[in-house]
Amino acid sequence: MPATKIRRSAALSAVTGTLIMTLALSGCASRGGTTTVNREPEPVEQSLTALERGELRREALRFAREGWAAFEADDPVAMRELFAENIADSYDKLRARYASEGRERHREFEILYSDVLELSSTGDKATVKIDVIDNSYFIEPDGTRTQPDGAERGIEIRLERAADGEYRIAQMISASKVLD
Repeated sequence: MPATKIRRSAALSAVTGTLIMTLALSGCASRGGTTTVNREPEPVEQSLTALERGELRREALRFAREGWAAFEADDPVAMRELFAENIADSYDKLRARYASEGRERHREFEILYSDVLELSSTGDKATVKIDVIDNSYFIEPDGTRTQPDGAERGIEIRLERAADGEYRIAQMISASKVLD
């Protein structure tokens, strides 16, 4: 082997070795120490068994129907028991307004469908949908009866558990008309 080739091979080996040492010292190798990742366990969401979920759905549906019956009957005592305080207060004010105008509100609904739309993972909140035909009317001060419009309405009843563990109606929402 000629001397020039040997010198080139030796020079190439020296450059390669220097490059490897430089990379190792400049950060490609570990700088010592270890990195510790401290992970808190993810909060475990309470989940219900299928049986518990079924029981809670039936309870929510029963309660929503009971609340709807109190609303339809315009029963202030039952509404105080079943509705959140602010909702019961608003219907008391509405009832007083109608009385001051000399009008009587008669609520009549034909229930077409009802089901639980949502149930929280703990069962403390639920949304029940009720589809009805609205045949409600007023008796006006002069004794005439207004004509019901017979419109189909979809109502969502949102339930929340109160401190006593019982559901309360927190909201009643109609996409088609204000429920009065």
